[in-house]
Amino acid sequence: MDRWSSDAFADQEIGKKVWRDIKGNLRYSYHPLYDWRPLPNQRLETIEINEYGLRSREISLQDNKIRCLLIGGSFPWGYGASSNKFIPSYLIEDILKENNINVSIINLADQLYDSVQNVKSIIFSVNDLNPEVLLCVIGHNDIGRGFRGTYQSNVKYFEFMQFFDWGIRTGLINESSYLKKVLKVFVRGYKKFKQPEKEYFSFNCPGREDIPSKLLQNLMDNVNAICIYKKIKVVYVLQPFLYLKRNHSDYEKRFIAFRGSERHKYFMSQLGILKDKFWNDEQGKYSNVYYIDSTNFFDEYNESIFIDCAHLTDKGFRIWSKKVCERLIDFKIFKQPSL
Repeated sequence: MDRWSSDAFADQEIGKKVWRDIKGNLRYSYHPLYDWRPLPNQRLETIEINEYGLRSREISLQDNKIRCLLIGGSFPWGYGASSNKFIPSYLIEDILKENNINVSIINLADQLYDSVQNVKSIIFSVNDLNPEVLLCVIGHNDIGRGFRGTYQSNVKYFEFMQFFDWGIRTGLINESSYLKKVLKVFVRGYKKFKQPEKEYFSFNCPGREDIPSKLLQNLMDNVNAICIYKKIKVVYVLQPFLYLKRNHSDYEKRFIAFRGSERHKYFMSQLGILKDKFWNDEQGKYSNVYYIDSTNFFDEYNESIFIDCAHLTDKGFRIWSKKVCERLIDFKIFKQPSL
């Protein structure tokens, strides 16, 4: 089923433009700290990537703004938005500014990032960027890992491992002579990629029913420890899911049917587990940690909001960002620095 023809888009041409940029034009590269990230300074029709490879505004460490790091996968990255103007980091920053709260939202989220990549994003950025707030929008990708039975690895890891294994076995990587490299690739290039074993990536892979909770627990344990020590406020947001929207449009009903009952059942079960274990039981445990459940943010809407199980368009991102900002203001998360 073609998500890019969803009537959640203002018109069909917008969906096609977003699809062309995400699937055909946006270029990614291996990153030694964050695993993967877009190549820097890309200016596409619907996507702009800054000098750090982030879908984020220009980063200045010299201004007097509060800094907030936005953490997560493709949802906070803005998958489905027609331009950077409508991705969560831009919208939240703009809405808070309208409420006289001057904040710089630095978007560290990216496509396919789950709790493993999110932990790395925080560990390797928190000292350099010195944020006062972390906004972690999470849930879907960890459940997706569990559904596929993968734990601390994913398809990107296998791509990297297979390529480097091939490069080492053909002599392409370690050979210093350019001529010998060409000859080795010509002679040995037939060698197939080798699939690494699951044990290479983790010591103890839990069963499918436990993977999402284990991934999320690892994220929260690391993030809470760092942020308690550094006095950083943390807001965990359980991202919205198509399955939990109260009133589905005709398109959304068709997409749920297309995804199948097995996926539906697994995701619904895991959502209940994550809500109970983290968003309900953890409330008030730490004074600097806050929880927002955004799975009911679209209950009053009958029209199409989702293009698939977890992604929105400009309209949905505006609604979601506004409601998140209302809760951030209620929590008094942002204290303005003195001039």
